[in-house]
Amino acid sequence: MTEEKIKNRHVKGIICPHCGTVNPNDQQFCLNCGQKLPKATVEPTLRIRHPKKKRRQKIIVTILALLIISGLAAYGIKKHNDANNMGMTYYKWTYLNKNKHPVRTDYYVSYAPSWKSSGYVYMLTYPNKKLAVKATPQSFMRIYHRQSSRRIKFRTSDHKEGRTGTFTFSDHRVVKYTEKGFKASDSHNPQVKYWRASGEKLKK
Repeated sequence: MTEEKIKNRHVKGIICPHCGTVNPNDQQFCLNCGQKLPKATVEPTLRIRHPKKKRRQKIIVTILALLIISGLAAYGIKKHNDANNMGMTYYKWTYLNKNKHPVRTDYYVSYAPSWKSSGYVYMLTYPNKKLAVKATPQSFMRIYHRQSSRRIKFRTSDHKEGRTGTFTFSDHRVVKYTEKGFKASDSHNPQVKYWRASGEKLKK
């Protein structure tokens, strides 16, 4: 193969297979030797594609961002629940007659959420200790909004003789008590003369 033919390989056009002359793409016969030329080949259009490596990097970065956001959200929810749960207390409240024998036992849960003003307390009755100690802020507020019959209005005041308190129930039952002497009265049960109580902070 001559040097001219080798050079012509890199020139655009139809190269004559007989003499190596480069002819225009629309030429059918060689301008030099007159032989019939092959059909011109059309160069394929190149598609620009992103390298797979870059796509993988984008996917990894997106997954990491989602994991970080999810972690921060979970941490925020936990801190919020922990803060709300600080004000939950379970009480076992026993009422006694004049001989200090048990007449009635109630189970209460008080809830002082952090998002309420200082001193604001919700209170509910529970049928037994097992359900009371399992109370969470979410379950407590769900019961509070759906079962108004279990709500208790609670009020305390300080006097020279000591602190006094009042429970008002949905059935209009009113219980009054004093810390001095642990005396109590129940509007629905005249036998009640005293009280005693135990409680514990609920941690969830």
